[in-house]
Amino acid sequence: MSTTVSRGQRMAGRAVLVVLHRYLGLMTAGFLLIAGLTGSLLAWNAELDVLINPKLFHVAAPGPEVPVLDALALRRAVVERYPGAEVVSVPLTVDGRHPVAFFLQAGRDPVTGEIPPLANDQIFIDLYTAAVVGERKWGDIRQGMINFMPFVYRLHYSLAQEPMGKSIFGVIALLWAVNGFVGLYLTFPSVPRGLSLCCSVDRKLWFSRWQAAWKLRVRGGFYQLNFDLHRAGGLWFWAMLLVVAWSAVRFNLPRVYDPVMNAVFAHQDIPSPQAVAPPQSNAVIGWEQARAVGRGQTEPVRSCRKEPSPNPTLRAGRPWHGRWSRAYQISIVRQGLGVIGGAARQQLSFVDYLEEICSNVDTLEAYVYKAIEKNLWLSGVEYSLFASNITLKWQIEDFLGKI
Repeated sequence: MSTTVSRGQRMAGRAVLVVLHRYLGLMTAGFLLIAGLTGSLLAWNAELDVLINPKLFHVAAPGPEVPVLDALALRRAVVERYPGAEVVSVPLTVDGRHPVAFFLQAGRDPVTGEIPPLANDQIFIDLYTAAVVGERKWGDIRQGMINFMPFVYRLHYSLAQEPMGKSIFGVIALLWAVNGFVGLYLTFPSVPRGLSLCCSVDRKLWFSRWQAAWKLRVRGGFYQLNFDLHRAGGLWFWAMLLVVAWSAVRFNLPRVYDPVMNAVFAHQDIPSPQAVAPPQSNAVIGWEQARAVGRGQTEPVRSCRKEPSPNPTLRAGRPWHGRWSRAYQISIVRQGLGVIGGAARQQLSFVDYLEEICSNVDTLEAYVYKAIEKNLWLSGVEYSLFASNITLKWQIEDFLGKI
């Protein structure tokens, strides 16, 4: 009698999981469809934006000898045209073929102290005449097709409902990951009466029955084929789908992802950056001087690279990890140099680690040599491209092959 009750409970529990799997799948399907379609369009984000709005992204020189205006001169023209807005980011390079896009931020009213909304926050400037080519409220689909691709971007990342939409996507991703485990369990065959998975013979029998879930039965009719495609397809791509779902949890719901991963896997605690006191000097440098200082600091890094790193951007007034907001930041957005701050933190962590192992009397000298060999940037920026004798041969061959 007890065996019958136990089997009945298992069957009832399995039926509940089938219903749960079905409705979780229906719930997540709509969101995954939105994310998939918008993500497919975003693979050609820039190209589609140019195709839809050619007037915003093409400009012709007035004459063969007419030079382009300086990027900071273009910024001054924007500030003069929009006195109630702030321009805190300047692309420092122009190619002569495309207008320069500036993003505006609403400034605080000095009388009321309020921040009035801007009618448009992305301005396209002719780099020869400083005339306004076009403008839009980025992502506002009410302005029409001019904002189609920015709206697709917002829809993909946050359902165009910041910040609530991002949390919704995170919850959907979490349900998707849980539903993956539910579906995996439902593919397992039930254990017949008298069968024990502790026995190797019974275990082989169980796995032989589970193998049927990985196969397609093409002669069983449409319903059977459709069911097998769902079950077998889910098993074939289960690991990949779990990675996608769980990574979506990381991007949208880190307050759930981080505790789970920290509890399951070993991790390294990253200390919070210490706030830096602002300088005592009241001297304020302008944009031109900030650009000169920034270029002087980044030129050694850029000169050590085989390929040029275009599109440097100068930003101002942005607090970063507790540092004073009166600082300028210059970044180079290509081939990893756009994460200069992250790379710098990693290098500082390595220096602390190197100091720790060097102070340990049990550390072997060969281990220290190996650590330095893989981090030759310790000797200076000009040595950051050198390699050990082990990898020097193929690097030279790779370099000569590109000449």
